[in-house]
Amino acid sequence: MNPDIDDLIRDAVRRQEELAVDPDRIRAALPARPARRRRTFALATVGVAVAVAAAVPVIVLREPASGDGPAATPTVVAVTPGIPLRYRPTWLPAGFVERSRSVPVVDPAPAKVVTDRIWKRTSLDEGEVGHIGLSVWDEAPDRSDGAGDKADTNGGSGRVDINGSPGRYDNDTVTWQVGNTQFLLYAPGAGLSEDDLLRVARSVEPDRTSLRAPLRVDWLPDGVSGEFMFVRGDSPAKWEARFFAEGAAGYVSVSVGTAVVPARGDEVAVGDRGAHLAEVDEEDPVQANHRTHWVLSADLGGGRYLTVRVGASPGAVQGPLPGDVAIRVAESVVLAPDPDLAWLGH
Repeated sequence: MNPDIDDLIRDAVRRQEELAVDPDRIRAALPARPARRRRTFALATVGVAVAVAAAVPVIVLREPASGDGPAATPTVVAVTPGIPLRYRPTWLPAGFVERSRSVPVVDPAPAKVVTDRIWKRTSLDEGEVGHIGLSVWDEAPDRSDGAGDKADTNGGSGRVDINGSPGRYDNDTVTWQVGNTQFLLYAPGAGLSEDDLLRVARSVEPDRTSLRAPLRVDWLPDGVSGEFMFVRGDSPAKWEARFFAEGAAGYVSVSVGTAVVPARGDEVAVGDRGAHLAEVDEEDPVQANHRTHWVLSADLGGGRYLTVRVGASPGAVQGPLPGDVAIRVAESVVLAPDPDLAWLGH
């Protein structure tokens, strides 16, 4: 099994800020692992081509790369969304509905990138406990911890059988591997019995559904690369999409959603739209240990709001990114006028 499962769960929990349970509680439920090199299982995205279904029209905040300055009105162009979700459980306890999808968009996905999905009975606003999550990533099998030994189908020793593949059950988590595909099913505070959690695990099957991202980012500063995109919410009327990128130069995040974003700082122009840019020193609301230095906010109309955050990431070796990076990133954002959000709450 994956020797760095603690890091994977920690990152999955941090990505779900409203859903996050105390990471120590989750780590305590996991089997002891030998010390290994730390791995980062952040999810990927960037403004790059990915495998797609069909092109759809989108709105850009300015004319892309025309050299003639910002467009007078939003420009409609064609993009090719569609990021595979890979797997899904076909059985869940009554009342659980999908609230979040996190996906890689680099094709092929880097080795340390996962696809993550969340189901919950209650609103995201109610936070912290009671969700079921499924993370999937590709990694060569590691037999050094005995994970390949014969499974105990009764789960008495912690080892279980998941449709013929050996796995491990520990309180709120089940881990198993099929070929080079690793699975982590976690349910902190959901109150599931061992039998129910194993039933969910054994119901997991391939899913041909793709996530059509509500936004794309077409420019990033040197030293910053895309990592993940998540879409989450309670319904198509209440949602957020977030793109995240980082590297030696720092980090950039772009959020679009229905939550009203208070204006902070000075007025600036993003294409033909008004926006506000504030210099700050605060923790990023989702990524722990990332310091935000600049926040750009804008009302996009139609009940959608944009936030761009620029700051320092752990291990950044270059100087702080300037505020005009936030403006240029915002100008490169491409929005889908009719995003695929029908799955939220189902």
